[in-house]
Amino acid sequence: MDQTLYIGDIYEEKGATIPDGWVLYISGFVDTSTAGVYEITYFARNPETNQNVTRIKTVEVLDPKPVITITGDDNIFIDVGSEYGDAGATTDKGTLETIIPSGGVRTDKAGSYCILYVATHKGSLSFASRTVHVVGASSQIVPPAAGIDIDTISVNAPAVGI
Repeated sequence: MDQTLYIGDIYEEKGATIPDGWVLYISGFVDTSTAGVYEITYFARNPETNQNVTRIKTVEVLDPKPVITITGDDNIFIDVGSEYGDAGATTDKGTLETIIPSGGVRTDKAGSYCILYVATHKGSLSFASRTVHVVGASSQIVPPAAGIDIDTISVNAPAVGI
């Protein structure tokens, strides 16, 4: 790439330097509202000698929005009493902040905790999250038996047909 810009930046065509007697033609367009690779073509011609020279400049327009990659799973299940250390996340650009719930992930009692990752770059924000489920022996998730409609099960209802 000869030049890199971000969406919203201003592209300024600076032209080219050519010898006296030459004529310069510039063609191409850079759309700074859309990410992509654009080409600007410089065509110089000497009308007296019929010499031609062509050069192409590439301009890449990037989306400033950072991409967050969570290290490990974004949904974690741990047992009550276990230790938990967040594996974190990374961003491809900008700065990354990790927001852990007030009091942290409490592993001494069952519950779910959301860890939020926020990345900023050139005024753009990205978000990602990980949910940590702290489960006890009585709260283990068990898949429903075949033929049972989980939407119609009532808590504390008498067992029928088991």
